[in-house]
Amino acid sequence: MESLKKITPQAIDLENAVLGALLIDARGVDQALEVIKSENVFYLETHKQIFKAIKILNDTSNPVDLLSVADQLKKLNKLKFVGGEFYLLKLSQKVSSSAHIEYHCRILLQEFVKRELIKAGTQIVENCYKPSEDIFKILDSADQSFTAINELVNSGQKASSWSESLKAVATRVEFLTNNDSDITGVTTGLKKLDLFLGGWQKQDFIVIGARPGMGKTAFTVNNMIAAAKSGVAVGFMSMEMSDVQLATRSVAVNSDFHMKQLNKTGFEKIKYFETLNTLIHEMQSLPIYIEDRPSLTISEIKRTARKWKRKHQIGLLIVDYIQLTGGHNDIRIRTGETSRGLKHIAKELDIPVIGLSQLSRAVETTTTKRPALHHLKEAGDIEQDADIVSFIYRPEYYALDIDYDNLQIDENTEFITSKNRNGALGITGMWFEGAKTKFLDSKPINMSPF
Repeated sequence: MESLKKITPQAIDLENAVLGALLIDARGVDQALEVIKSENVFYLETHKQIFKAIKILNDTSNPVDLLSVADQLKKLNKLKFVGGEFYLLKLSQKVSSSAHIEYHCRILLQEFVKRELIKAGTQIVENCYKPSEDIFKILDSADQSFTAINELVNSGQKASSWSESLKAVATRVEFLTNNDSDITGVTTGLKKLDLFLGGWQKQDFIVIGARPGMGKTAFTVNNMIAAAKSGVAVGFMSMEMSDVQLATRSVAVNSDFHMKQLNKTGFEKIKYFETLNTLIHEMQSLPIYIEDRPSLTISEIKRTARKWKRKHQIGLLIVDYIQLTGGHNDIRIRTGETSRGLKHIAKELDIPVIGLSQLSRAVETTTTKRPALHHLKEAGDIEQDADIVSFIYRPEYYALDIDYDNLQIDENTEFITSKNRNGALGITGMWFEGAKTKFLDSKPINMSPF
């Protein structure tokens, strides 16, 4: 049987109707531009040019009608190309008003997305047939294409109404009222920090900065274990440590074993193996997913995060760390792309995203060595994109004149929250047990014999 001829997705009649409506009823322009952001959504080149003229007029606060569109097309040197004033008049006679224009625009957008998917799919197939083409470049290119298409679809979605937004406020307040816990998001694993922040909140991009050796990776490993034990699936992207190194730290965090025992010396007593094996067996069921490839690009991070969300319903993503991602050769541009990308992931997947950040050496030149926002490495984009920016600061690391034991102080670390879009700023004290890379609310009274 003869195969049916494939026709490129299009809706010419609706293109005629939409443009005709815009030419006779300016009230429909804003509705149309809310759905269709680019003239490329139209299939016919003549229609692209007409819509482009309409968009220019609207963007410059000029009236949209037959005469003004014709004049704008003259300025673009496209009036003759589209068929002159006669074709515009013909379009205007297709409809009597802009009724249903939003519905018609959404159909045009759907047809455009189909064409873009066909184009992207065809390019992927062609690249796969090239013997010398690197598979990871193909994957990266494919992800960029589908991300762009997804953004087109999202750009055409109708924004929530004011009424719906107000209802969401009431729903949130009702949840807070009925919530018996201090935690309204994903637990940090520390009671004082949960009390201060309410846990990590959905759609928030959290940046945690520190100089090397302060324990920023250790802090997020603590977060990861606490969240997973509470039933929240966690994705951890590590460009600095291997999966085995992270697993070793996780065992130390979740036990009384010292890192030295797990990394260098082994156990002094055979009975400790039984404890270790029992612990590992219990931890194997934790919903934790690790990607430890170096120099991951933001496209690869997005692709993996979406996969984890789809397959495992992750509720928290951790990236260690922002400045180690791959991509553009200029670190400032690369850092900005990563920062914006992580914020987009938080909103798209409706989860909190934690990005660790290195600090500049300028912090070492200060008297107290206490970090601040301007110490963030390649700070501009990170500070702008983040919902929360916090720093981990341990005075004892710099051998400052503080004797915690003699002063009987039970906190040796400051968690400094310097930016918080939806909450307070301040310092939360905690205790860092270096031998176990473990963060606690306060210094333990009885030290474990392990």
